[in-house]
Amino acid sequence: MKLMKNRMLNNGKSTFLAVTFFGVMTLLSCFAAKAQDDANTPLSTNPLFTTTGPVVLAKGSLLWNNAVDYYHIHVDNTQGFDANLHSVGYSGGLRWGVGKNLELSMNLSANYNTWDTVYLKSNTSLNPTIGARLLLFEGRAALPQTSFYTKLGITAFQTAYEPQRWDAMLQPEIGLLFRNGIGKRFAIDYQLGWAWNNYSINAYEVSSGVRFGLYGRWLAGERLMLGVGMSNINAPNRFEGNFEACYLIKPDLQIVGRAGVSGSKGSIGGDTQVNGLLGVCWKIR
Repeated sequence: MKLMKNRMLNNGKSTFLAVTFFGVMTLLSCFAAKAQDDANTPLSTNPLFTTTGPVVLAKGSLLWNNAVDYYHIHVDNTQGFDANLHSVGYSGGLRWGVGKNLELSMNLSANYNTWDTVYLKSNTSLNPTIGARLLLFEGRAALPQTSFYTKLGITAFQTAYEPQRWDAMLQPEIGLLFRNGIGKRFAIDYQLGWAWNNYSINAYEVSSGVRFGLYGRWLAGERLMLGVGMSNINAPNRFEGNFEACYLIKPDLQIVGRAGVSGSKGSIGGDTQVNGLLGVCWKIR
């Protein structure tokens, strides 16, 4: 009962923060966009902006993403349990434009995790994801470009206590993606959605909550885009801030780098996380 009450409280806080945050950012971005010429607001022709935010790939386009990443997580349990997790992984996926305003995506990531305590064992996790994105509105003046998205992820993992045993989590999510262009070099991207997560298929235990995020992106040069953002995308009570950089090698090939820090707090403790990613984004056609 206490656990359910804590989850309801966390979901209530996340919902309030999401609605407040979304409203404030919408107003700010609208005022900023009104100051710009209509001809300057579309950013859909710039290769660095077409792979981020709510943009949907054109029909017949195929985009391949792959990256290596590293996570360090420090767990601080109120019951006196402290541990550090080191995780190294690879992810690869495709985005495919199948219609005028529709794209499908699929992704697979794999991570190898090690702990610095004898109580938890090294383990492996796999996360296949499929999704779709539908462009609802191209955007005009102060009105943001808007897309609807949906995705389903399945995380299969070896349990850290018993590496010989595998378990899995289902993670469906739906939401909206928005972009307000500010001139030819700036964009404000924001997201509002709802996600479900069951901690174990065997336990049939499900939680859900609001997901929201904000990213500011700046074209610092003809080939370089910088971005900074915050979100609670990975968990309802986890807030992450990150910095990203995208470098355009040629119109259909980009290098992407990202670094982030996050933290969460629960009824039995919390954790802090530092992560980094380096990847390649290649528009095959």
